Amino acid sequence: MEEGKIDVLLLVPPCIELYRDMREGSPIYPPLGIAYIAALLEKNKFKVKIIDAFVLNMQWPQIEEAIREEKPKLVGVTSTTSTFREALQIARIAKKVVPNVKVIAGGVHATALPKFTLERHPEIDAVAIGESDFTMLEAVKALSRGKSLEDVKGLVFRQGKKIVFTEPRPRITDLDRLPFPARHLLPNEKYRPSSKTPIKFPFTTVMTSRGCPNDCVFCASKAMWGRTLVQRSAENVLQEIRQVVKNYGVKQIIFTDDTFTINKQRLIQLCDGLAELDLMWGCSSRVNTIDEEAIKKMKESGCAWLEFGVESGSSRVLKLIKKNITLEQARNAIRLAKKYKVQTSTAFMIGNIGETKEDIEKTIAFMKELDSDYVQLSILSPYPGTESYEIAMKKGYLKTDVESYTQPKYTDPVIALPNITREELKAYWKKGMIQFYLRPRFVLRMLKRALTDKEELKKLLRTVKPFLVMVFSEKKN
Repeated sequence: MEEGKIDVLLLVPPCIELYRDMREGSPIYPPLGIAYIAALLEKNKFKVKIIDAFVLNMQWPQIEEAIREEKPKLVGVTSTTSTFREALQIARIAKKVVPNVKVIAGGVHATALPKFTLERHPEIDAVAIGESDFTMLEAVKALSRGKSLEDVKGLVFRQGKKIVFTEPRPRITDLDRLPFPARHLLPNEKYRPSSKTPIKFPFTTVMTSRGCPNDCVFCASKAMWGRTLVQRSAENVLQEIRQVVKNYGVKQIIFTDDTFTINKQRLIQLCDGLAELDLMWGCSSRVNTIDEEAIKKMKESGCAWLEFGVESGSSRVLKLIKKNITLEQARNAIRLAKKYKVQTSTAFMIGNIGETKEDIEKTIAFMKELDSDYVQLSILSPYPGTESYEIAMKKGYLKTDVESYTQPKYTDPVIALPNITREELKAYWKKGMIQFYLRPRFVLRMLKRALTDKEELKKLLRTVKPFLVMVFSEKKN
């Protein structure tokens, strides 16, 4: 690689279109994936910078000026399907201002569609597949020595007119060997939890495992990690937590694992350590991994919030989407959380392939029956790397180009089912949101909290406007 100011510039795409109406109430988490890569590169003596254009709310001229200023030898850009258009624009800008720069794309979208990405977009030089910590390190080493990328495992790259797939990279089986994320390269004070959680600042996130052994048809976790769950040791996790408390004064942590509660023995070990640190924390869980002993221990160690992916109020649909839970397990999990005064958010989804209008009505009714503190209702977005995507492509249900997703979960459904149109899905989504959030019971609960807790009042004021805009907008596709 030619001389530049820094070796590697890692970028998170900006928020130009994605969730434009809901940004104010949405969580903005530190990009731990690229922070892990940055830490590994720094450990190997490379000069690295991270630009999180999303949290900084950067516009294109600012991004162009930042790339011009840094003159990187290599640009790494991560994205989901919904931010992939912005990732491509970053690549184009990088090639414009630093003509010889190499651009490697990572993240779930490029991982799921590497050949498609490279054939369609000459501004991308290579795709790092899945877990790419050591892939990026080896790619940077190869380029710095003027060598080919063909010996770098886990990479897909363009060689003339050919698309070359290198040997697959084995999963990292010992996550404890990774250095902690390079948080010193991030604007940590700008990150925030969801408005659906209790809030304390300073705030950060921690990843304690990678992967998920479950097989939900709508989830792209398998595309990134396969179905192998790899967990860090409890002590390694606690070392990182002590570090962020000491270095950044952190008072709240959200654990970003797909299912933090999946290993009860390790969960209890973590709770024992967390109990000594006076932190407020939350996580995602499955309703079939929670029992009274676990939630009591979690509450005693500072757990204030749990998110459960329930997905549907129809037992038939739960089987269709391979969720492997029951409605009774969902009822029990929410009952236990309420008993121990842990706030809950439940995630539901409509527009599942094979779903009927009757199933959707059952889901809306079950949302209200569970009466979690908050709910997230989404419309199925068949993302690349999921079984839902393969089925939707085969049956012709996708009505939007995969690189044109912007707000598919909410106001712009990308799927139309044989028995349910896109407009009907939007109407059901709006109905579900109104019936849950404008119930007198919910409104009174929120007002009571807002009147007794200043942070709850701030949350309420921050989220009312975007909620009203989203639910009552008459914008057409």
